[in-house]
Amino acid sequence: MLGAFFVCDPAEIDEMLLAGGPVGRHPVVTAKGLGPVEIATLGQILGAGFYGDLLNLSADVHQEAESGESGVVSVPESVCAALAATADLPAVAEQWAATEELRLSRWQSSDALAVLTQLRLLLQSRDRQPVWYWWSL
Repeated sequence: MLGAFFVCDPAEIDEMLLAGGPVGRHPVVTAKGLGPVEIATLGQILGAGFYGDLLNLSADVHQEAESGESGVVSVPESVCAALAATADLPAVAEQWAATEELRLSRWQSSDALAVLTQLRLLLQSRDRQPVWYWWSL
């Protein structure tokens, strides 16, 4: 499954973005195989809230392309704030990569650290706009 984190105003999410992704339209951080479960798990590791609450926040703003083969989910603001504030990114990356979901996707700690480092840089440049994760089968 393809995927990428990106930042944009909700009004900019249209069928073209849902179907084709944000690459070329918005700055992205490529991260394959994620979804609301992995985002909520990351948030729980970061201390951004309870897993179930974070899962609902991410999944509730889910939009799909007409084909049903791609779409976006939100990254809760509390997860973004906690990621921006964390002092020990390598430890967070190690814990996240050790979760069952990421192990099944063959993520390594180095993969998680690279994505989280790039995502943190994206968060610093977002001017308080929402963060999204685009996925495609």
